[in-house]
Amino acid sequence: MIHSPRTTDLLRHLAQRPGHDEVKADFRQLLIEEFGVQLHDLDFERRVPEVKGRLDALIGRTVLEAKKNLDQEWADVLRRMPDYLADREREEREKFVGIASDGLKWVVFERSGGELVKVKETILDPDKGEVFLAWLDGAVALKSALPPDPLTVRIELGGDSVAFRRANEKLAALWAKLRNDSTVILKRQLWAQLLKLVYGREVESDQLFFQHTFLVVVAKAIALAVLDMNEDDPARILSGRRFEASGILGAVESDFFDWIVADAEGIDLVRRIVTHVRRFKLRDVQTDILKILYESLIDRDERHGLGEYYTPDWLAAKVVRNAVSSPHEQRVLDPACGSGTFLFHAIRHYLKEAEDIDVPLDSMAAEATALIAGLDIHPVAVIIARDFHSGLSWRRPAGHRQYGSLARLRLRRHQTYITGSA
Repeated sequence: MIHSPRTTDLLRHLAQRPGHDEVKADFRQLLIEEFGVQLHDLDFERRVPEVKGRLDALIGRTVLEAKKNLDQEWADVLRRMPDYLADREREEREKFVGIASDGLKWVVFERSGGELVKVKETILDPDKGEVFLAWLDGAVALKSALPPDPLTVRIELGGDSVAFRRANEKLAALWAKLRNDSTVILKRQLWAQLLKLVYGREVESDQLFFQHTFLVVVAKAIALAVLDMNEDDPARILSGRRFEASGILGAVESDFFDWIVADAEGIDLVRRIVTHVRRFKLRDVQTDILKILYESLIDRDERHGLGEYYTPDWLAAKVVRNAVSSPHEQRVLDPACGSGTFLFHAIRHYLKEAEDIDVPLDSMAAEATALIAGLDIHPVAVIIARDFHSGLSWRRPAGHRQYGSLARLRLRRHQTYITGSA
């Protein structure tokens, strides 16, 4: 994320804890200059008669409470913020987020079960402005064309993101509601049995089940967005019926994780995730963003304890370039493909050469799927590699033609199945 010298000055000023009024003024200017927010969309000093107070700032569904020194005025935040959020949620019937800041320290809150919960916090380092701006955007969800770089992906959808924390809370509530449903129980049992085969021991837990569910829903939302499909029925998205209707077979299928759409609240959660994913400029993806998400959601020590190690994108790309000298002729197999990082770069390597040697456009997809294959015993890895890379690998780097329509054409005409072993 690139920001202007004016933004750098604003961040440096904020980091000095300039005072209540100046924090509000700088925050307003930051939203206008860096996030493109219109002045008329900002509501400052809004009276809230029901709670006998005045909101410092309201932008979208975010309430800002500015302070001179957040640590010293912490008790006032804890007293006022719950009422401000409750008032907005009662009036708008939507979930609101609260941000309290003195310019240097920033804390995000939300209401859960009638109680105020701290979601995350950060200290503004003006020398790392891009990190703070990405953090802020993840908190207030202002931008609609997010860069799909590792930093933004982690902040928007990773383990510490507002989006994941909200989803995790919803998933826990859904599981509490559906845990006696025989179909849901069976899906979780099958998932747990496959994980035991993968790791040789019991590893399943509620938290891991929720993390995997979130990750798979995000993967299918990405596939939907990359292939330029619109669909309002989450059940059709998760089951793959929307893709089958367009002639794309085997790319997205029903699995353990569509348990979420057995309840209206789960259906609403899927819609929210799909909407959030569509904020990313997925045509610009150069890295395996689901691998980034997995690493963010699953603790590093836990992953390594399970024997999971992931190849960096730069290394996968270099290995492919050096190992595959004739990508339009050589067969490529990754026998433990994981989320498909090597497959991602192998397909892109093939497409580049195919374009350079003028392979007919309508032959590329069939040739690539005949030459490049991957398999894995991890059920979630297979789902991610299939859902994510079946579409996204066809998006060429900037400056090249896009092959989304090509993939759809060949998959429909030849009814090619993108498969994995589980």
